[in-house]
Amino acid sequence: MITHEATDSITRSAAIRPPPLLESYDVLLTDMASPLDQAGLEALFSGPGSVSSGIMDLDWRDYQGMMAARAAPGIHSMRLFSFTVPMRNETAMAHARSHGCRAATHEELIAFAKAHPELQEQFNIVALGTFVMQEGTRWFATLGTDTGGRTLRYVRRGLTWSASRRLLFVYDPPKDS
Repeated sequence: MITHEATDSITRSAAIRPPPLLESYDVLLTDMASPLDQAGLEALFSGPGSVSSGIMDLDWRDYQGMMAARAAPGIHSMRLFSFTVPMRNETAMAHARSHGCRAATHEELIAFAKAHPELQEQFNIVALGTFVMQEGTRWFATLGTDTGGRTLRYVRRGLTWSASRRLLFVYDPPKDS
């Protein structure tokens, strides 16, 4: 199911930004406590070499409390945001929060890849909810493609994402207290 919703503009440096494309997908999230091993991940994607070596054994760190907020197993709505200009992490996450979303973790990204493998053939998809710190820089899990097919990598990025990437969020509206 794909829906497009009108969104508010984001301002940066006094310039008005066009609203992002918002796509919504219902995804069945499986048990996040037992992720696939390297061979299982490579089978899910495009075989040997399609997954960054040892990706599940890395020291994944929580980005702004996203691991604690991980969705329980079940069917959840995941949303892809695409901005028409480069977007800083904080700005993208604030915009997503205004739409009742939080950043997806690397494990939720894998669940999304299982449910919608065709989407990563159209564009790269990034999860901002967890990261690996290497060489003083955050590395984020990313779905993409190369000449061998579908891939799961962790990529080095600063705090700004190009307009060509989609950022994955989980719809997580505030709970009534």
